[in-house]
Amino acid sequence: MRDDSSSAVRSSGVLPGLAWMALCGCIFAFFMLVVKLKLGNVPSEQSSFMRYVGALIWLIPYAFVMRARDRKTAEPLLGNFDKVSLGRGAAHALGVCLWFYAIVRNPIADISALSNLGPVYATLGAALLFGERLRLRRMMAIAASFFGAMLIIRPGFSEINTGIYAMLIATPIFAISDLLGKRLASHQSNVTMVLQLTIIVSVFLAIPALWAWQSVSWLDWFWASIVGLLATVGHMCLTQAFRISEMWVTQSGKFFQLIFAAALGWLVIGNAVPVTTWLGGAVIVVAISYIAWREAQLDSPKS
Repeated sequence: MRDDSSSAVRSSGVLPGLAWMALCGCIFAFFMLVVKLKLGNVPSEQSSFMRYVGALIWLIPYAFVMRARDRKTAEPLLGNFDKVSLGRGAAHALGVCLWFYAIVRNPIADISALSNLGPVYATLGAALLFGERLRLRRMMAIAASFFGAMLIIRPGFSEINTGIYAMLIATPIFAISDLLGKRLASHQSNVTMVLQLTIIVSVFLAIPALWAWQSVSWLDWFWASIVGLLATVGHMCLTQAFRISEMWVTQSGKFFQLIFAAALGWLVIGNAVPVTTWLGGAVIVVAISYIAWREAQLDSPKS
């Protein structure tokens, strides 16, 4: 028999979790729009580097404030730069470069929908790296997710540009970063993880950024700092959603980002959203929500 009190606590986090995911989706939709409109003329290697430098402007003082508040229990701000941290940073840096390349070449609704394939790749990666079992239902959900991606891409019916290929490569790379982050989360705080990742990614991105560097104005740096702020706040909202609700709730809530991204793309840029993008996005979100829900069911304590 299930623990009713435990189930009640988890159930009570559904609406707050969805609310945090709605806020997160709105913030990331604005993040995508600002990158596309304000940094689209900057090479992707350079704009992705500027985004992380912009984030450091906000993160460093925030980290010091949090450390001062939790002085007795605080860990070193930067933790340990071990192989897992460096590997995660390298993977994330490559994924970010590809994402910035993709977003300036495609409607933000398509990129938002395709980014939801991340949990699918993470599930496959967990099976390969951690030996987790791929049950039949989970495999069916993964297959459904890839079907949803095909609805968005529509091979044979629409032109698949290099940005779409970049996003399809970036998504499993981000999944690798998430899997390594899962390992780090067992012994690092959220503040340390975010600050450490931002520093490492900035260092890795500095090399291609310098190679492709072109002159930018102070206004470009201003927008890079805004992008960094939006990304940082968005990740904090996502973390809060993870903290108060089950994983299936947060995965279901990812559909909010597609809605906001599609609305902003239509209102500001004039990008019409094909029905296939809505259908594909819905299929992906339902599939990953099912995977997360099944995980919650399997992990639920019994008495």
